[in-house]
Amino acid sequence: MYKHLLSVELSLTDICNMTCVFCPHSTTFGNPAHYMSEETLHLALDHILEFDQPIKIAINGRGEPTLHTHFESMIQIIHNRIKDTPHFINMSTNAA
Repeated sequence: MYKHLLSVELSLTDICNMTCVFCPHSTTFGNPAHYMSEETLHLALDHILEFDQPIKIAINGRGEPTLHTHFESMIQIIHNRIKDTPHFINMSTNAA
């Protein structure tokens, strides 16, 4: 098993509510309404839970995570799956 993994980035959605000039959403990337499924989230967490050392689960990516149509339940799933492990959540948001 890999021993040097420190962080995993989960992009819950690609959609964003901002048009920042430095971001690809404003130019070439567009603003697709893609959302991670619960099935994909569980699969990612299955792999993360194989590690004994702390893994930062970074909730960010190309979109604004709070715009996921089931944001609260997705965070609850992550919390429930990692609550008795050394892993932890970190999230970036534009708070808009």
